[in-house]
Amino acid sequence: MATIYGEPQAVYELRRLLKKESIKTFTSIEQIKSTDSFLRIQSQHPYICSGAQGEEQVAGQLSKLPDDYTVIHNYNLEFPRPLYDRRNDDRIYSVQIDHLVIGPTGLYLIETKHWSKTSQENRNFFSPVKQLKRCGFALFVLLNQAIEKRHISGFAHHWGERQISPQKILCFLRHAPSERFQHVTILSPQRLTYYIRHQEQLFSRQQMESLVEYLLESGDIPESPSSKFSVAPNDSAGPGCLASIGWLLVLFIPIFLMTVWGIAGTIGAMIFEYVRSCFNPHGCPPLW
Repeated sequence: MATIYGEPQAVYELRRLLKKESIKTFTSIEQIKSTDSFLRIQSQHPYICSGAQGEEQVAGQLSKLPDDYTVIHNYNLEFPRPLYDRRNDDRIYSVQIDHLVIGPTGLYLIETKHWSKTSQENRNFFSPVKQLKRCGFALFVLLNQAIEKRHISGFAHHWGERQISPQKILCFLRHAPSERFQHVTILSPQRLTYYIRHQEQLFSRQQMESLVEYLLESGDIPESPSSKFSVAPNDSAGPGCLASIGWLLVLFIPIFLMTVWGIAGTIGAMIFEYVRSCFNPHGCPPLW
């Protein structure tokens, strides 16, 4: 099973909305799609609910990749100085990638669309092909500059540094377009993992580990409001509970030590006075 980081963007947004409806955890959207809370959110935010169902299905397929693959969901990059794409006259300040896959066969950028035929024909929607190419350009520049600066190890060659070229995949769940586009592969979720696994091997384990480490350090992965795969009751000894115990100990120990020190000081003073009084002409006073 692949190593997973993050949660798909639309699933993250849906979980945030459901939390307001007092649904804090769920293992799949199928589990809660007939609830009043989900139906109410679906009527108000149809695109989030549709996108979440699509991204969850793709995430489920990607999790089946072998354990030498890493999957990062909802990967975000920001650039203090914008990258300039001269070919498209585009200044790129930030990008968001639905799914990022790193494995022996390469680096994959995956954009998921759960669109109807009507949505595909809507010219007001930003082109997912352009979005993928934009993200691909940004990641290409970022990673290859990092290789030149030796921030990513394992890509040196006696002819020069090797180049990383991210592969771009558009994953459609409902109505895949019949057209084909330059430098973008269109796949269904069912064909996704087979396609990724059966490409030519490009990366060694060292290269993959260095690449994943750099990507995690460079990008941002929003933390899910609630864990998708584990449900912990409020009274469980989770990290929050342990943190509370730690703070109690921090507060209690100094108070305890001060109390003991005070008692010891009082007893010491009493003993001192008793010993001192033994040297007066009347002798030692009785202890009680």
